[in-house]
Amino acid sequence: MGEPIDVVVPAHHKDFETLSHCVRGIARHVEGVRRICVVADQRFESRVGLVEWVAEPDSLPGVAEIRAQWERHDRSNARRAPWVFQQLLKLGAKQYVDGLSERYLVVDSDVIFLRAVSFTGPRFPYSRSTELNPPYAESYRRLIGEDQPGDQSYTAHHMLYDQGFLGELFDEIQSRHGKSWAQAYVDAVDFREPNSINEQDTYAHWVISRHAEDAEHRQLRWRDSNFVPALLGRAVLSLDYDFVAAHAYRRESKAQRLKHVLARVRDEVKR
Repeated sequence: MGEPIDVVVPAHHKDFETLSHCVRGIARHVEGVRRICVVADQRFESRVGLVEWVAEPDSLPGVAEIRAQWERHDRSNARRAPWVFQQLLKLGAKQYVDGLSERYLVVDSDVIFLRAVSFTGPRFPYSRSTELNPPYAESYRRLIGEDQPGDQSYTAHHMLYDQGFLGELFDEIQSRHGKSWAQAYVDAVDFREPNSINEQDTYAHWVISRHAEDAEHRQLRWRDSNFVPALLGRAVLSLDYDFVAAHAYRRESKAQRLKHVLARVRDEVKR
């Protein structure tokens, strides 16, 4: 077994019910976990002994700051500011999590692990995804100054980060842009697009470009789910999948989904 790892899970208080299943799945099925750091706007209590609550930091550009910058360019998409903020939380965990392990696993708060998973071995084991989004490639070019190596997607609801690699990445970004890596990251957003930048794709493409010898494709199997599986459901799903991603938006009622669709249409008309 390799060195123990910390797990970082950014979350919003509205997602705490699903988060309870998430941390339980991590504690039961992810090998070598030292602690699970839940980063949230409100205190999160759990009966899982590995869980620690970490308050959202003020050392990174916050939601209000990102939203204000977004509104100066395109008010219709400014609601996506929290989505960019949580990306900064994942990449910049060393800045606010005391004693963070040299390699740390970031897991989305709606991910529920179903069977044993290990992250020992290469410095960067990665999974591929089918969620290819062309604007991500444009943001990578703005941030790094070159095309990403290939057209694969690595948006896989989890990622193992290496602090050494992140330090190199941040130094490169800061040297190129003459500002903090976090501000340069926000500036790389295409504010005309609701989804234009992704921390998993950014990190994966950069590591594969700079440290290909340390990257290894190790595919985890998962499916998106419109429900939070109970005990029997988890047992059945574990026959085929390492985890499920129980997205909140997939669990909305038809009326809620219609409301969100109409809001998106309204935003498009305003442009």
